[in-house]
Amino acid sequence: MEEFVITHHEKYDLLSCPKRKLEIQVIHTEKIPESVPEWCLLAYGRYHTGPHQVNPMDVEFITGFGVVDPEKIEYEPYFRHQLIRYAIDYWAFHEFKREFDEITYSDGYQKMFIDSMSLDPAKMTPELRLYCSRDISEELLDFFIWKAKHLPVMLN
Repeated sequence: MEEFVITHHEKYDLLSCPKRKLEIQVIHTEKIPESVPEWCLLAYGRYHTGPHQVNPMDVEFITGFGVVDPEKIEYEPYFRHQLIRYAIDYWAFHEFKREFDEITYSDGYQKMFIDSMSLDPAKMTPELRLYCSRDISEELLDFFIWKAKHLPVMLN
């Protein structure tokens, strides 16, 4: 599991994974915008408090997560969405002590991170093709552990 760091600033939080050079700017907002420019790589988490004795109203919190400089992320492209989701889940558990009720993604985020998770071998890196073709019953390793263990042997 990756190590995430939350840095609190005056108007936002910065969620980062220094090892993978991932940075996500976290802001609270009142609603999800109806249209977002294509270049915005945003995810939105919704959290409902639900009615309870102190406050009978169901209060909704919306948190925006903007990926900062995605080209710098040092992670297998196929797994970047999962890394970002782990970071978002980490932040939610740290701040709310529970997961979000719903997470939605902007079109730009969807196109860059989710739509790129194709199982088409032509869209995979050679390392990922080798990883996917391994014998799963023998190799239950995480991609990066598998890569460190096997790739140097295959390249020699």
